[in-house]
Amino acid sequence: MTLAIDCAWESAPGVRAPELRATWARLRITVGDQTATLVKERETPAQVRESIDVAAYPLAEWLAINWWALDTRSHLPDYEGLNLAGAGDGFPWPTMVLRSDRQQMWVRVTPRQDQGLRVHSLASINAVLDGDEVLRSLGRFIDATVRRLDESGVTGTLLQDEWSAIQEADAEVRQFAMVAASWGFDPYDISDDVAHALLSAGEALNDNALLADLARAVPFSALESAENWLRDAIRAKRSADARVRPLPAFEPLLSVSGAAPWREGYRRADALREELGLSLTDPVPIEDFVALSHASSQPPENVEALARVDGDETAAIVGPDIDPSAPRGRFIGARALARRITDPRTRSSLLTRGARYTDKLERAFAAEFLAPAAGLRELLDGDFSEESQARAARAFRVSDLVIGHQIDNQLAA
Repeated sequence: MTLAIDCAWESAPGVRAPELRATWARLRITVGDQTATLVKERETPAQVRESIDVAAYPLAEWLAINWWALDTRSHLPDYEGLNLAGAGDGFPWPTMVLRSDRQQMWVRVTPRQDQGLRVHSLASINAVLDGDEVLRSLGRFIDATVRRLDESGVTGTLLQDEWSAIQEADAEVRQFAMVAASWGFDPYDISDDVAHALLSAGEALNDNALLADLARAVPFSALESAENWLRDAIRAKRSADARVRPLPAFEPLLSVSGAAPWREGYRRADALREELGLSLTDPVPIEDFVALSHASSQPPENVEALARVDGDETAAIVGPDIDPSAPRGRFIGARALARRITDPRTRSSLLTRGARYTDKLERAFAAEFLAPAAGLRELLDGDFSEESQARAARAFRVSDLVIGHQIDNQLAA
């Protein structure tokens, strides 16, 4: 399942602007088998169409000038995503928000039926898609629009200039552009001081993806101190007697339509427990699957750990006060396992206290993996008293808070 933008080019001799006239089309956007451009016109409310009559140029330009924000895998916590309706020019673009998040692209389409609009958007879609697939699809649409301009003899547009610069960017420029975008900066309009700080941090960490990931958790003003902790964590040595068992193959999170993150986390946790041969009430020997090491200093406020995924091994580097065998350490270890699902191709990434799709999935996975709802129901046997919950927490070796969340979110729901 992925996103697709299809254009059927049409003649529009009455349109004055050459870039709009050249790219006039009947345009359809789909997310899997759902149509995002589902519309009806005010004058003919009984007729529903799956495409819109627009010039492709404004949408292609909007995507191109925001390309690095789409291409980066991390964002500031308050970044809500790119809304296609921002393409403007008076066309009835769907209210469709794209927000990249690790290896995924979150897509949300909402209806828009204001009385003042001539065209009403009807679609309602929530999906999580493979980020690389979405970018390839958007790139094909921009390519087709630029090619249409070229074939029509239209030159010198912002779209053509912007897309050419993106296409010609070398690996170093691309890495910097994605890091800058993750921190909310325009890579083509950035102050020397900010650029120097990002370049210095990238050189010190030798990991631009990790530097971008840091934007999720700390303000730019705290970059230097956070960078120091990361360097400390990267140097942390694993205990010599730590032995991590290989896990069954993980099914990576590629695309999900309509599934709430917690449901996806529960499903994958239950599947892994079954694969490992654990009964419903067995506590997970998390130390067998995740190696926890300690940095010498405390992580930044919104960071729980540095997760490492390397081949078959999973590790987490935590602050000096975290006991790997205590409930908090075990929960962080389970979250690190979940990171293999949400971001399997990135070797080093942060476990943060964020509230995005992958964060919610990972926390739900950790709770269900450590204390499955079905096993909890069996242990409690209808007794939800504090004493009974405390016994269940000791049996599963988790905190009382995890038990409470499992009861509230699954057993009492």
